[in-house]
Order: sequence, then structure tokens, then C-alpha cells
Amino acid sequence: MNAPEIRVDCSRAATRCHPRTVLMALVAIFAATPCNAYDVLLRWTVPPEPGIAGYRVYRGQASGTYASPVDVGGADSSTLSGVVYYLSQNLPLGTANYVAVTAYNSGGAESDYSNEKLFNLLVATPPSVNAGLDQTATVGALVSLGSSPNAGINYFWDETTGPAATLTSATTSRTQFTPQMPGAYTFALTAYDAQGIAARDSVMVIVTAAATMTPAITVTPQPTPVPTSSRTATRTAVPSSTPTRTATSMRTSTPTRGATEVRITTATPTVQGSNDTCTNAVFISAAAYSSTITTNSATSAAADPPVGCGNGSRAKSVWYRFTSPSDGTLTANTFGSNYDTILAAYTGSCGAFTAVPACNDDSSGVQSRVSFTTTAGTTYYFLVSAYSANGGSLVFQLTFQSTQRTATPSPTRTRTPSPTTTFVSKPG
Repeated sequence: MNAPEIRVDCSRAATRCHPRTVLMALVAIFAATPCNAYDVLLRWTVPPEPGIAGYRVYRGQASGTYASPVDVGGADSSTLSGVVYYLSQNLPLGTANYVAVTAYNSGGAESDYSNEKLFNLLVATPPSVNAGLDQTATVGALVSLGSSPNAGINYFWDETTGPAATLTSATTSRTQFTPQMPGAYTFALTAYDAQGIAARDSVMVIVTAAATMTPAITVTPQPTPVPTSSRTATRTAVPSSTPTRTATSMRTSTPTRGATEVRITTATPTVQGSNDTCTNAVFISAAAYSSTITTNSATSAAADPPVGCGNGSRAKSVWYRFTSPSDGTLTANTFGSNYDTILAAYTGSCGAFTAVPACNDDSSGVQSRVSFTTTAGTTYYFLVSAYSANGGSLVFQLTFQSTQRTATPSPTRTRTPSPTTTFVSKPG
């Protein structure tokens, strides 16, 4: 059986094209490697021939001379849009490293070497990368991963462990997926610059089965129907010398018609309300508050103040306000929301705000949290916006903790009356 032929995608090759070769776009990538070594991310196009069983990666310190290859299996590589990604680890710094790839089919036949790539790095500075915080979720809930992008940096996501998941985007700094079954999902985010220097970070999502909501049923019993009963008694006196007397008595009960009443209560999500503008901000009076609304139809106003964190987005913005009853600590968050939020706080009034130095983009995953001290009688406004143009289900929670001490009244003493002594004279 002939070896499978792997052709170069000449439009993307940086070297001269040769038949039966693998195109490799290779970038340096730093992971958990020694300080005198580095990793490279190998990329090559999937060959058109059917029956490809796998690939072998060859490395050596002289051109065309390689050590024993590494067999790349499905768990060691990822394929996206016809391109295979594989991480080759621990290439020594300051040493020539030649890399090539072959393909083989199920019969064991192997192709020629791909175009060879040389790596001889002395020093490299990887870009920063943040895949986000580990988190928990339920089956069917939208999960957001990643963080804000950096200018001039490219990104690539791949799933390393867990049930198969479909990402909304594999080439951006932020992505999302909806888990279809419970399990531990692990994703890796690779960031690399125009020179090919890269870095890698991972995030884990623990997914549990969604809770089944059972409707609450309230049964209100009603009186059992009582049929109409009528009893008539006729009493006739025994014939005698006195006239006959007939007495008639009747007792009737009025029927009561009723039925068992069943009331079913289910949880209904709150839809987008009137707090789309600052002047209609939801007023919160309780020390502990939580609400859920949808912000898909929310808008932003030209008078909305600047947002001092994240990407400064004011998209899909909604408003809340709270007047501090005393000095204390005020904490607000959007934990439980299903989209990327930004949370900012202000004092003042609509159109004349002063930003509170508490603005947050990503506190838990892509949800936000702020906490700051308050002054009695001051009203604080909260602006919740979306990092992107997409809204969703917003969970807004607020808690207030007073720092004002309450005096405890002293107990009132009750005087116990003294007993009264009565003297009685003895006769004598």
C-alpha cells in the first residue's frame, strides 16, 4: 500500500513547495518547561487522502537526521478547520532544533518527511494569557471562558479533558460553550504574538446535572357536598274523645356544593424592566437583595457615564440604586449571570456622576463584583453593562453591612416589696 501523500498548502507556506510534504506553521510556546528549554506549537494541514491513522513528529540537532519519532495520537493533538495542532516540548535554548512530520495510514504505510523547520532560540518573552478562573456550572447553562484580549496577540482554544464540547469560537481570547452532560471539562488557551512567541493557560469547569424544578402544589380542601335531605314526620293521635290532632314537622338542610381547589406555582423569570435608564434605576431598600432580569433588549444612553474598567463598554446597560442608611460596607455582584458583565458604581445624580473607585470586569470567571465603604445618607448608583454586544440573563445581588454600633439599653431593676408583718393580740 502506498504511503499517504500530504501536500503543502502553498498559499500559507513560507518555504518552497514540495509534493508529499506537510505544511507546518510552527510557533514557540512556553508552558511548564525548564528555564533552559521551550516548547513549540506545530501546525500542519490535514492530508486529503482517506484512511489517515495518525502522525509522527521527528526532532534532531542536524538537518535530516532525527531521533526516534513521537507518535501523535488523538489525545495529543487537536484539529480545527483542517489544521492539526500539536505541542512539541522541551526544545533546548541555544541549540539548533530541526523538526519534521510524517503521516501514516491504518496499514502502517508512512509518508515522506514534511518541510523541515529550524528552531534556534536564545531568548524569548511570552505574552500574558489568562484562560479565566476555574468555575462550576450545570448542564444546559451557558459557560463563559477567557479574559480581555491584548493588542497584537492571536489566540487558540482546545479542550484537553472531559466530555466533548463545542466552543463558540476557538480563535479569540473569550469563548463560550453549553455543556450537554456532567463532568470535569478542561480547556487550554494559547496566546502568541506576530513573532510566534506564545504562552498557555488552562481552566477547569466542573459541570453537574441541572436541578429538576418541581412545581409547588397547594391543595385547599373544601367542604364535602352534602345532599339535600328532607324529613317529614306526621304524627296522628289515637282516636279518643278529643279531636284528632295532626302535627307535621319538616327539617331541611341547604346543600353546599364545592370542589377541591389546586393552585400551581412555578418560578417565572423576571423580564427586562424599566431600569434601562438612570432615571428609572431600581431602588433597593433591603440590606440583602437579589433579582434576575433579561438584558437582551436593553440599550445604552448617551448620558450614561464612562465605565472605568474592562473595555469600557456600556452596551446592554441597566441601573440600580441604594441609599446607605448608615456608615457601612456595600457589596454587589453579578454571579450567576450567563454572559460577560461589567459592574461600575457612582455617587451623585443622573448626568452628574462621580465614579466610586470600585469598578470590575472579571471577578469570578467573566462575572463582576465590587465592594466599598459607604457614608450614611449617600445614594450609590450601579451600572451593569455587557462586555460585548450580547446581553442575557443578569443576576444582580447586593448586600449592606452597617458599621454603626447600636446601644444596648441597660436592664431596669424591679424592687421587690418587703413583706408586711401583722401582729395579733392573744386573748388572755
